Amino acid sequence: MVKAENMWRYGIVAVLLVVALLVGMLAMSPVVRAQSVVLQLAIPIDGSGSIDATEFNLMREGLASAVEDPTIMPQTGVVEVCVQQFAGDIVGGAQVEVSPTVIDSQATADNVAAQIRAIVQAGGLTPTAAGITLALTEMQNSPNWNVATRHVIDISTNGHPEPVDPEQVNAENARDAAIAAGVTEINAVAVGVLPEWQTWLRDRIVYPQPGTIAPPYTPGFVVTVTSFDEYAEAIASKIEAEVEPVPGIVGLGIAAAVIALGGAMFLVLRRKQAHNSV
Repeated sequence: MVKAENMWRYGIVAVLLVVALLVGMLAMSPVVRAQSVVLQLAIPIDGSGSIDATEFNLMREGLASAVEDPTIMPQTGVVEVCVQQFAGDIVGGAQVEVSPTVIDSQATADNVAAQIRAIVQAGGLTPTAAGITLALTEMQNSPNWNVATRHVIDISTNGHPEPVDPEQVNAENARDAAIAAGVTEINAVAVGVLPEWQTWLRDRIVYPQPGTIAPPYTPGFVVTVTSFDEYAEAIASKIEAEVEPVPGIVGLGIAAAVIALGGAMFLVLRRKQAHNSV
């Protein structure tokens, strides 16, 4: 009987230690501490005339679906999203479609998705540089520029900068300026892009270098697909890869495992105590 009572006491101590560990982990998690933004994600999309209306709708819907899906986009306040459209028929080459918004709930995610679905394609040529520059400006103008530790530009395009002269060099210069300003990562989805321009995106646009053709989804990658029918899957995989390193998401998963372990320990000890009492 004394042995059983001692086991029961030890069991209580063990469970209390698990709870203390859990509380400590959650206290260190940015999700619980202040729900501060860790990742700024700017998404400039190509609205040029080489994309037809059906294709543009597939791009809008694919992006909107990824943003509103809680299994892809965290809704814990650690990610801020903004969307820009770049196209030759826009004055200045690019415009804001979704202002920087912290995704902190399903309602917020749904609102951002609705704004994405309402984007009207502008048409014209492909001023990629304007999209990169506006993406940077939007992140810098957000109060979370000095809070977040990661600033990611996520380009979606179906081709190369047009006209090539001077837009190719302009895009490269805009990319370099964004990196110099503090952008930590640039990735791209290339839809039906010719091999030489896939290489250009990999070697001169994405960052850090050396760039890669995904997979693997290491920072500085290009996802290549042959048509917009594949875009939804591509952008979902891309965003998942970009948000995966966000602190707090992994921490909460570990916390859940600790809770499960503590519960299992408690049940085992409880059963042993009951058995020994018989």
